Amino acid sequence: MTYKILLPVTVPAFLVEQKLKELPLDKTIIVNNFDNKEVYNLTLQAKDKGAEVWHCPVNLGLKATWNLGLRRMMEDNNDFLVILSPSAVFDKSIGHFIQEIEYQEDFIQRCRYIATTNAHLHCFAHTKRCVELGGYFDENFYPLFYGDCDWMQRAKFNGVLKESIYCGLDNVVHSAGISLSVKADERLMACHMLNAQRRNDYYIKKWGGDHCSEKYKTPFNDPYCPINHWVLEDNFVNPLLGDYKGKPDFYKYLIKL
Repeated sequence: MTYKILLPVTVPAFLVEQKLKELPLDKTIIVNNFDNKEVYNLTLQAKDKGAEVWHCPVNLGLKATWNLGLRRMMEDNNDFLVILSPSAVFDKSIGHFIQEIEYQEDFIQRCRYIATTNAHLHCFAHTKRCVELGGYFDENFYPLFYGDCDWMQRAKFNGVLKESIYCGLDNVVHSAGISLSVKADERLMACHMLNAQRRNDYYIKKWGGDHCSEKYKTPFNDPYCPINHWVLEDNFVNPLLGDYKGKPDFYKYLIKL
């Protein structure tokens, strides 16, 4: 089976540096979503060792970054994409997670693999079948949070949920902590906080209630709206671009190194 590994990075640099020592860089896609010079230099070193490296200094957003990795997987016809956070701490090689996915896929094709509840969305994988059934992440949840809740809400209705599996690899990987990158730089925290209300309101508008209190079975309670459909709204805030407010065009700042 063929696969890619997606590693979105911002800061802190020591977490990024550790991940780059642990991963097979020739199979790794790195998306640098910030302007930290130390992290930028680390990604250049990874590129020299075979990694595919993208850079968006104004923060593409986590869900857009996950979508970039999923599209690269589909373009190259890989079997699955492992999505990591630099906060994923490997007690054993990531190869154990890869091998578990390959072992499971030999028996039955599934959509989604989560390594363990100890790491949850700091180490999980989507297969091609997952994209075909479950679509891409809604990029309105910028820069992070709630997009995974939205995706799981859709998964209740598009067939993905019953084809997802926790691998129980508790002794392989755990999380160093939640939102360490956001807490590490006040500009990233500002980007998160200034979008928090917009993001939360959008989720409620889309599903009729906050997370765990959803009422709708289709987006925006529209029976004709496909379950995986979403359209970018125009009320984003990005303090990394000064007083920017409007519909995001952050992809224009994204370059492949």
